[in-house]
Amino acid sequence: MRQKAILVNHFDPNHYSKRYKRALTFAILLFLGTLTASVLIMILSTADRHSLEDDYQATLTAVFATVAVNPTRPTGDFSFRSTGPTYRAADSCDGHVLSGLIRDQAGDPLDALVVQVWGDYVAERQMIRSGEGTGVLPGQWRVEVFGLMARRMWVQIAVQDDDGTLRYLAPPVVVSFAASDCARNHAEIIFDQVAAVVGP
Repeated sequence: MRQKAILVNHFDPNHYSKRYKRALTFAILLFLGTLTASVLIMILSTADRHSLEDDYQATLTAVFATVAVNPTRPTGDFSFRSTGPTYRAADSCDGHVLSGLIRDQAGDPLDALVVQVWGDYVAERQMIRSGEGTGVLPGQWRVEVFGLMARRMWVQIAVQDDDGTLRYLAPPVVVSFAASDCARNHAEIIFDQVAAVVGP
């Protein structure tokens, strides 16, 4: 009987001291507080991420509305047609490369035509001329942009009149790069003349 009484007293809540009860209560409250704070942090983090994604999409929409519009004539035939883009690995894996060739109706390279390149994460339109630049052969063009993020870019060729006006010779070509894809970070586009270039 004495041993039984000792066991009953051992599990009796009144057996524990007030200090132990306070410590246990504090530990439970601390655990619940930590759990609540963790849940709140996760909720706020998710909300911030969605907000940043919405802001990013809004920014891209604004950029697209200002610089990624189709700058060609709304109607009419073009003097050149494009082939590509075809993708391959570039010499390095720190950015994207766009290159190509412009040929006349006889298949010979054409120099001095304007090549415009623009798109995502490019500060401004780049304008170069075919056949000009270091390591570029006649009729060829090449543009390099830093960074391997996912991006879309556009390429369009034109002839520039004496007063500086650009007359576009082919519709813009869309180039899509995936993030961190070093096997397809070089896009090549060929422009072939199919009709005479109409004067201004």
